[in-house]
Amino acid sequence: MRWTRAQNNGRMHLRRRALAVLCAVALLTPVALGFSPAEAARPEPAPAAAPRATPAAPLLGERFDVTGKIGSSTRAVKLQRRSSDGSWTTVASGTTTRTGRYAFVTRARSTTVVLRVLAPATSEKAKRRTGAVTVTTTAETSSLSLTGNRPTLTVVSTLSPARTGRVLRLQVLRGGSWRTLAEKTQTSSPTQGWPLADPGGRPQQYRLVALGFDGSAPYVGTAIALTPYPAPGTLPRITLSTEGAKPVASREEYVSGTLQVDDGAAQPMQIKGRGNSTWAMPKKPYRIKLATKAGLLGMPEEKDWVLLANFADRSALRTWTAFGIAAKTSLGWTPDSRFVDVTLNGIDIGLYQLTEQIEANKDKVALKAGGLLLEVDSRYVENEEPGFTSPHGMPLAFKDPGEPTESQKSDVGASVSAFETALYGPDYLDPVTGYAKYVDLDSFADWYLVNELMKNLDSDFWSSVFVSWDPAGTFTMGPVWDFDFSSGYARTSTSTCCASTQGWWLRFDEGAKRQATHNTHWLTRMITDPAFLARVEQRWRDVVGPATGEAIDGLAAQQALIATSAAGDRATWHADGQSLPGTVHAPDQPGETDYLISWLTARRAWMESQLG
Repeated sequence: MRWTRAQNNGRMHLRRRALAVLCAVALLTPVALGFSPAEAARPEPAPAAAPRATPAAPLLGERFDVTGKIGSSTRAVKLQRRSSDGSWTTVASGTTTRTGRYAFVTRARSTTVVLRVLAPATSEKAKRRTGAVTVTTTAETSSLSLTGNRPTLTVVSTLSPARTGRVLRLQVLRGGSWRTLAEKTQTSSPTQGWPLADPGGRPQQYRLVALGFDGSAPYVGTAIALTPYPAPGTLPRITLSTEGAKPVASREEYVSGTLQVDDGAAQPMQIKGRGNSTWAMPKKPYRIKLATKAGLLGMPEEKDWVLLANFADRSALRTWTAFGIAAKTSLGWTPDSRFVDVTLNGIDIGLYQLTEQIEANKDKVALKAGGLLLEVDSRYVENEEPGFTSPHGMPLAFKDPGEPTESQKSDVGASVSAFETALYGPDYLDPVTGYAKYVDLDSFADWYLVNELMKNLDSDFWSSVFVSWDPAGTFTMGPVWDFDFSSGYARTSTSTCCASTQGWWLRFDEGAKRQATHNTHWLTRMITDPAFLARVEQRWRDVVGPATGEAIDGLAAQQALIATSAAGDRATWHADGQSLPGTVHAPDQPGETDYLISWLTARRAWMESQLG
């Protein structure tokens, strides 16, 4: 068969196209595609089983194990994490055992992570991968509850998930800061029991804290109010015995003896009288000094203690209430207290409030090096206590720690003078050059609000007004103290003082009948500063107002706690009609508590209308 020229040209064109196709196919060999001939000859096996995470639901940030098996011999492996775009990122590399087992440790850096293990191809082995596992972190949860009856109480905590070996702490809110009561190591159980020393019936805020574990962040549980009210009539009893039954007849000289709490061991102690006007009342207050420190009824270990008689407070609950409110403020420390029945030399002397003594130390009034605790006390000369009167007539006594040096006396006098010069000067409102640089404003605001709320008679810068001095020249108010003459107390027919739930007591008020010499004390002047007044209003809204509501809510239960003891106390000290003018509001102690509740409720409402 003969071909035409055109046909020959067509055949050559087809041959060229076929050759081009063959060349292209040749380029797609395993070597050209990047695979070894051995790997190209072996298709990738099916995925191995997905890894196992232990714990399956780790805490956020906690390290966890990733384990599994891929193949049956030793080979290099990579732990990979899937990114949000679907790609895989290597987070760790390792080698399997001779049986193909692998183990990685990684961290839960996000709430959900997807992981797999990849075994890269080698000249002898095909590439392999595992299925993917999704690891979701777990949220920690906790709870607190109270079981038992006084004096055997237990806080029961739960923290899930449990981590054996994790350090747990039970904390209580005292003096505006969290203090650790006990520490223990968690077991495999989420539930732990914490024996609790008798807290005396006052509602207190507790929380559970867990330290960071295996890379996780520390956990801080929600604060929970636990109210360990024992049954009425079960107050602790303090038994005081002096050597030879010697009477305690002086505020200056201690008498030696022993102190016993319930059926506990007797502790050596010394006792003397205390107070100013309260020492002249039929029921006496006392000061106790133990030979060695002891934590009485669950309070911190100390040597010095006070037994408040509360003779003028027919409810016995005014100081207790004020302490509870102040403890929730910015004031650095507020005395803790417990109600107790007291026996002195075999005689039942009634219901008392066992209270921490105000003093300067790291756990109470914490002073900076060289600092001093001062008290505004109009009787410091009469009581022969060291002190001085400021240029603006403020009587200041040196309270603690010990007798100040001449240098300290000179420096604190200069600081008070500089503060008062700025406070009563024409530029006192200036935030830089005025009085504000000399004081801790929040402590002044909180101290003012607690005492103004209660209409505390002595807080009008007469006595029991404590303030700390810092050698840098600044002053901090607190702690609060002595509220027996407050909250409805009507001193005389010509000085109603605290009877009305309305009107100001500590700031200038034309209608208030004030102490004779203190109409221009520091806070009277400070409250005229719009910036300080705004701070006072904010502290009321944020702290003192809500704390007052909580205190009012707890009064009825506290009254039930002390009811039996209060009835006996009344029979001992008021059966013959003994009373101070302006202190009687009801025929019995429950009625007095009802009066206090209604008075504080109305007072709070009035202050809300002024400050809220």
